[in-house]
Amino acid sequence: MKLATLCYIFNKDKSKLLMLHRNKKEDDMHKDNYVAIGGKIEAGESPRSSIIREIHEETGLVLNNIRYRGIIYYGQLNGEKIHPVLDWYIYVYDAITDEKVLEKNEEGDLHWINLNEILNEKINLWPTEKYVVKLIIDDKPILELEGWYDMNMNLCKVIQRDLDLYKI
Repeated sequence: MKLATLCYIFNKDKSKLLMLHRNKKEDDMHKDNYVAIGGKIEAGESPRSSIIREIHEETGLVLNNIRYRGIIYYGQLNGEKIHPVLDWYIYVYDAITDEKVLEKNEEGDLHWINLNEILNEKINLWPTEKYVVKLIIDDKPILELEGWYDMNMNLCKVIQRDLDLYKI
């Protein structure tokens, strides 16, 4: 099991999202896809401190106004052998910042993408990313989401659950 974070960063008027076009490494499993800013949680880090670090490392931005949106699990269907790139828990955040010229990124190119381009699927996104992005844009809760893939990395099922809150 691996732990990671993602942050969907909006510009001030919420008309664009900052996305990383993973186009620099040939052996990158995300090659040619657009992804949110984020990465692995390092030993001794909380999810919140991890995403603040990742945002700064990948964009040069220093953001503290992030908002927790939920957690995503990527796994394998039907008890199959876990694909080596699956079995992830990803803490999801969003934030708003000024649209700025950003630092260079060794994994790809940073772009402010118009929300219509994202919603109309004019850019390459992972299947679960399409689902999550729509929830983020519509300001709907993610809370708990599962993306189940087969061994060929085809999305088979998405399950979304609201967390039950009880008064004690």
